[in-house]
Amino acid sequence: MKYNSLKSFLSCILFTAIFANTANAQTPRVYSYNAQKLVSAKQKIKTGDPKFLAAYQSLLQAADKALTAGPFTVMNKTQVPTSGDKYDYMSLAPYFWPNPKTPNGLPYINKDGVVNPEVKEIKDKDDMLKMQSAVELLSLAYYFSGNEKYAERSTFLIRTWFLLPETKMNPNVNFGQAVKGANKGRKEGVLETRGFAQVTDAIGLLDSSKAWTSNDQKGMQVWVSDFLNWMQTDSISKAEMNTTNNHGTWFDAQRLAYALFLGKKDLANDICKNALTRLDKQMDKCMNIAHGVKGGDTLRKYVRATGESPCDHRENGVSRSIRRKAESWSEVSWEVGDAQSSEDELSTETVRSEGALACRI
Repeated sequence: MKYNSLKSFLSCILFTAIFANTANAQTPRVYSYNAQKLVSAKQKIKTGDPKFLAAYQSLLQAADKALTAGPFTVMNKTQVPTSGDKYDYMSLAPYFWPNPKTPNGLPYINKDGVVNPEVKEIKDKDDMLKMQSAVELLSLAYYFSGNEKYAERSTFLIRTWFLLPETKMNPNVNFGQAVKGANKGRKEGVLETRGFAQVTDAIGLLDSSKAWTSNDQKGMQVWVSDFLNWMQTDSISKAEMNTTNNHGTWFDAQRLAYALFLGKKDLANDICKNALTRLDKQMDKCMNIAHGVKGGDTLRKYVRATGESPCDHRENGVSRSIRRKAESWSEVSWEVGDAQSSEDELSTETVRSEGALACRI
């Protein structure tokens, strides 16, 4: 799934309202999707709306391919992190290369924007991205079709990555984006797990399936709780939280999804307040983005689509302006794929229909 860093994050403004809907058995328990639009799209598919049926058929075709995806696990890699525990996720910083001035090439040096192909030698990141894409496709296919085969495969992939003792990832990213010869892992590694938020949405879509059990739900709550605790207490993760660019924004979005999944509404509200303060510092009164935050142009387009200037209603900061505009956003194209992984067959924009299945906030 393609995420725009600010668009995805700004859904937090509507999360409180969505959170209140989760008690309704007819409404899926999701956090970055608009639950009511999911319900509406499902009904239109049921009644044979041709515009929605076209997107629905494309979704099922992509989900059918995902039925054979995986299984994915951190245990597939051949390398072992410095902890000696293969269950720990690990990856290499993509822009670091061997040092030509040292005999052994260490420590690696930065070539900003130039990806070192060595990063592909460690499978964890690619496998994680493929798992996330497949789980989302399969869960959406189950939600719209009711076919248990999609729920069964999605559940299997989630269990394999997060729950089964022999394959599950430890709830930390201590060894993400390591630089050879310099460190075991960097704060930037936390950014790589942002797709776990879409897994929490997928779980909500599986809620009525026979495949997803109460034990699965409890197990994921434990795993997510442990991971959230790591995010909020570990020195590496806290360093990422304190960044002022898009990394900090993504940190907020990720932490917010986990808080909501765990039912920690007070924490979710606190995260929203912190995130809005961060955005006030990143934007000027016309929502021009500073500090390397990506997505400003897209954000301004969505704001202008409401018929108002992005400079209107600043009122003690951009946050209130964003809130007013966000409340009037209605349609965002729904699409499948993950911009982070060009090699994943599910990363292509397999499903795209302007207006149809437009469910993500």
